[in-house]
Amino acid sequence: MAMTTVDLVDQASAEIRSLLAAIPEDPLVAFVLADYLQDQDDHAVRLRGELLRLVYALTRSAGGPDRAGQEQRLRILLRQGVRPIGPYRRLELDGEVALDFAWVPPGVFLMGSPDGEEGRPRNEEEAQGWRLRPGEGPRHEVILSRGFWMGTTPVTQLQYARVVGRNPSWDSDGSADVEPENRDRPVQEVTWFDAVAFLRRLSKRTGGLTAGARFRLPTEAEWEYACRAGTTTRFWSGNAAADLAWVGWFGANTRGEDSPLQPVGRKPANGFGLHDVHGNVWEWCADLFGEGYYARSPGKDPRCRRGEEGRRVVRGGDAWDDAAACRSAARDSNAADCSHNDISFRVACDRL
Repeated sequence: MAMTTVDLVDQASAEIRSLLAAIPEDPLVAFVLADYLQDQDDHAVRLRGELLRLVYALTRSAGGPDRAGQEQRLRILLRQGVRPIGPYRRLELDGEVALDFAWVPPGVFLMGSPDGEEGRPRNEEEAQGWRLRPGEGPRHEVILSRGFWMGTTPVTQLQYARVVGRNPSWDSDGSADVEPENRDRPVQEVTWFDAVAFLRRLSKRTGGLTAGARFRLPTEAEWEYACRAGTTTRFWSGNAAADLAWVGWFGANTRGEDSPLQPVGRKPANGFGLHDVHGNVWEWCADLFGEGYYARSPGKDPRCRRGEEGRRVVRGGDAWDDAAACRSAARDSNAADCSHNDISFRVACDRL
């Protein structure tokens, strides 16, 4: 098992590699790298520098006079196929299977949805209809003081089987020998406790190879911040259902499929380089669920530790859901000891 750098800058120079490696230690280096890239002759490289600058500018503040314009420019670049620069890391599980991580820098964002956002439940009846829980407000500013590494996709059935030795997913035969058509689909039918056990096992297997890395679930605030990647719209891709269809799998573009669950990583990544944050499967978070938690949560590095006993937050929506459930701010919860065919998880780590 080994950890490698995944450099997505073609034929990157020593200067670029050095700056990429320094970003997790000092986020301001990202602006230095953006300057460097934007001075290059290659137009594609210059655009990647612009994208990098936008992402870091948008996460340094929760407001700004030209925020809407900056967000729209970010989306235009991503729609043009400009690739986020990372940095990225790859953890080799064996010769065939690896886990990919993208760096999520420290920053500031507005957590929750504004009053009147389309799809935000106004009452218990709407919440139940959209399979959501109330509690997306008040919208509030959150500071995440530390950056972290985040899996670029939910954990797949093959990745889970390589670590645990079995595949619990409903569309699988349960063995460690995962069917070819299911290898890249997200693992499901995992309880919150199963996800935590996977992460503990992964941490033990990597040991000294990752300088003492401890893999964990993201907090709910980390998850939403990573999902938004500097955006304030319903989805990181925009506000319309068509914007969601571009980046996520949900009821409108999976109906009629034998298995609505789709292979991960096939939809475009957000500004941090994360795929599948909207739809396909809900994802476990570390927090207990608290419907009124936003009104009392701290403004810095929040994590709900006193909520509904035994119920953990899930985020992201799934392949059966309407667009409302796949919004960046949408919240739901599930009993930590229950498993479903629409809940998976994503790996976070503070140091790699």
